[in-house]
Amino acid sequence: VVGIRPEDLTEDPNGVLDVGVSLTEPLGAEVIVHFELDAPPLLADDCTARLNPRTKASRGDLLRLVVDPSSLYFFDPDTETALT
Repeated sequence: VVGIRPEDLTEDPNGVLDVGVSLTEPLGAEVIVHFELDAPPLLADDCTARLNPRTKASRGDLLRLVVDPSSLYFFDPDTETALT
């Protein structure tokens, strides 16, 4: 199982992760964007990205995201123990 923190996702037109925006939460200094992935959920039903407050993302939009591979976390699917 792979984990990605919301702050480690970045909006980028050259990104490789295409997601459909289901909800946006403008919080002043950031916008939390909710989306679903086309993958079976194991530990979470919905995913979030913490984006710049200048994002134009809104519900129904297709958003391209990028993640730095060094910020990925890996877990054992049976025990949910972090793998190093």
